[in-house]
Amino acid sequence: MSESDDPLKAWYRARDLLATVSEYAAEAGVTYVLKPLAPPDTNFINTVADAVQLITSIGNSVLRTMIDTCAAGIGEASSIPQLIDQWLPTGTVAHVHLNDINRLAPGQGRVAFAPILTVLLRNGYAGVAAVEPFKYQPDGPTATARAIGYLNGILEGLSTTTCTATQRLS
Repeated sequence: MSESDDPLKAWYRARDLLATVSEYAAEAGVTYVLKPLAPPDTNFINTVADAVQLITSIGNSVLRTMIDTCAAGIGEASSIPQLIDQWLPTGTVAHVHLNDINRLAPGQGRVAFAPILTVLLRNGYAGVAAVEPFKYQPDGPTATARAIGYLNGILEGLSTTTCTATQRLS
């Protein structure tokens, strides 16, 4: 194994690089997000825990991670809602990508987004949740419109459920 293939040395190189990047990000008032990807896409930083370990070793609050529902659905042992419940309260998650494990937009695959949106709302997530498909079927504008309609429909349903439950309590 060459030095460049050594996972521990790669981790330290990434830590040193991200420490420098985080200093520049802090000066610019920017949050820098490290994205974990599933093993089919990379052999480095495959889980949110991996990303959190790396960013906390640096200790700069502008360096954070994200939850990508496609990568998490493929590469994590826990469910996506469980990951959100685990990591969002830590303050280490700054961004969310909503995409299906089939690499299409939400509503075009098997991932159930109602539980994901429910747990994001329950945890008070107020950041950006971006739709990030890798395949645009049948095309970009249609995939976008479907995803927006699908996610807004879920949010409307959750809002109605919350209002109904609240009305019952009062």
